[in-house]
Amino acid sequence: MAVLHRNNAIVNDRLGRTREAFKEYSEAIRISPQIADGHDYVAWHLATSEDEQFRQPEKAVTHALKAVELSPESHVCRNTLGVAYYLNGQWEEAIAALTKSMELADGGGEASDFYFLAMAHWQRGEEEEAHQWYDKGATWTWDHLPDGTMLRFGNEAAELLGSPPPPVCVVLH
Repeated sequence: MAVLHRNNAIVNDRLGRTREAFKEYSEAIRISPQIADGHDYVAWHLATSEDEQFRQPEKAVTHALKAVELSPESHVCRNTLGVAYYLNGQWEEAIAALTKSMELADGGGEASDFYFLAMAHWQRGEEEEAHQWYDKGATWTWDHLPDGTMLRFGNEAAELLGSPPPPVCVVLH
């Protein structure tokens, strides 16, 4: 049954049905708590949901830690842990998890690593380092076609740092 719920979650996520996917992953990990991507998905949405009433950073950290325990070499799980730590106000832990995420990632990281590192360093009063990470995130954003979530993170980082929003490359067909 856990596999069925996990597969339904994946389909719902790909169809953009986030709430349904969240429910399916939650049920999958309730039945079988050893599903790393289920814990990661639940953690990500508890940490980053656009609906702030849905956000539960402390619970996100718990799920992200479980995902990392189950899949310690996954840069995706480490990134989720870093983001959850940041949104839970744990700046040093966020920096450590995001740094590990970048070490594990092909290509050395992505916008969510860079923007959250920028914000964590800013919160620690390390403005120069924060701006360096923000600039790296803005460059990544320009070079890729990020989704709305990555653009939202870039805008949140820009607002915190008092920087202009990251540039966006638009491809017209």
